[in-house]
Amino acid sequence: AYNDLKLDLDNILPQVETFEKDILGHKENYTLSTVNPFDNSVNDVKNMLKDSSIDKVEQQKIVEAMFAHYDQLVNIQMLNAEINAFEKADSDRFMSATYSEYKKAYDRLDVKELRNDASQEEIDQAVKALQTARQGLVNKATQKEVQSLVDQLKDINAKNYTTESYSKVSSLLKDIDVKKEISQKDFIKMKDNVNEVILGLVDIRELDKKINQKIDESLYTTESYQILADLLDEAKKLRVNGTEADIIIMIDKIDAAIKGLVKVPAITPTDPDDDINSDVLGEEVDTTNKPAKPVVKPNQTTNIKDVNGVQTGDVTMVAPYAILAVC
Repeated sequence: AYNDLKLDLDNILPQVETFEKDILGHKENYTLSTVNPFDNSVNDVKNMLKDSSIDKVEQQKIVEAMFAHYDQLVNIQMLNAEINAFEKADSDRFMSATYSEYKKAYDRLDVKELRNDASQEEIDQAVKALQTARQGLVNKATQKEVQSLVDQLKDINAKNYTTESYSKVSSLLKDIDVKKEISQKDFIKMKDNVNEVILGLVDIRELDKKINQKIDESLYTTESYQILADLLDEAKKLRVNGTEADIIIMIDKIDAAIKGLVKVPAITPTDPDDDINSDVLGEEVDTTNKPAKPVVKPNQTTNIKDVNGVQTGDVTMVAPYAILAVC
């Protein structure tokens, strides 16, 4: 298209205006050693168009010179984009080793010289080097993200879970403490591991309630209480490595054993008077069935014999009564 324009001076002015807008309006996208001569050649064409004294041969040379400089332009737009990307890159966002390689790739470049006077091939090589290093960057988890994960693990109370299931929490915490940096990819995996470990925790709080409940052994028969005692011993072992299913079954067994406890029969206390009656009085006197006292009516003479069955002066069975009185 430009070859056709060289022979058609009527179309040169629109082309010059396009060059001014698209190229000279963005001179930073080209090396100085190529864009400045091009700028001068464009101005030469503009001046030529204003000077009618210049013959067509000379005009043709001026136009051809402009296109020649156009063909020599070295575009550094991609180089500028890669340099801007490096300058904006936050080293704290990336794993140290990968950012270090990126910085080395940048430091090997003489940016000022490239922008001033470099061939298109040199520019393309520099762009490729920066792109390769940039694509090798590995994002890392932020300190806030890591701390959030650590806090989540530390909030888990070891006393509430079996020793075995909680040990995985301890391992994760140690793993995080050892690593100075965690890549974003590894952090995602670590989050998945944390969720898996939390889901795998075996809760023993309900089991502990059963183990620690207060039951007075003396109130129940030895046989029935021993069943419960044996179960409680087994339950304590489940605190170490019991599964959720094991614990559910054990709780049911303990509840059943508690319901099955048999109380010791109550012992009825004896009446001390019963011992005295049998040991002292013997079978001849029934003190538990004592005769009622006679009712003495007014002006009625009491007959001692009728009351006690012993007449005055009768010594029969006096001694036992005497002994009873002494006691």
